[in-house]
Amino acid sequence: MKRILLILKNFHQYRLWKLRVKEKSIIDLKSGCGYYIPVGFIGINPIGRIEKIEMTNGKIGICKLLNYQTFSDPWDMIKESHYQLLGFDNEKLFKDVTFEEYLDLIE
Repeated sequence: MKRILLILKNFHQYRLWKLRVKEKSIIDLKSGCGYYIPVGFIGINPIGRIEKIEMTNGKIGICKLLNYQTFSDPWDMIKESHYQLLGFDNEKLFKDVTFEEYLDLIE
C-alpha cells in the first residue's frame, strides 16, 4: 500500500523511471550553441557518444548524445544538441535502480 501511494504521489517521476528502465530515449539536457564536439575524423557520427557533464547541483552526470545540429559556417560548430541523462558518476545507472532509489538519486 505504501508503494502505491508513493507511485501516485510521484506519478510523473514514475513514468520517467519506467521509460529509463526500458531504455527509451528521453531528452534531459539541451545544450546551446557555440561549442564543438571533438569527433577526431571527418565523417564519424558522434550520436550515442557517452560524456560526463557537470550538473548545476554539483554532481557529475553521465550523458548520452541523442541528437545535434550544426551551423553551416563554420560547419563543425554545434547549433543545438540533446542529451539523455543515464545516471551520476560513482553511482548506479538509472536503469539498474528501483523506483525508491531513483527518487533518492534525482533529489
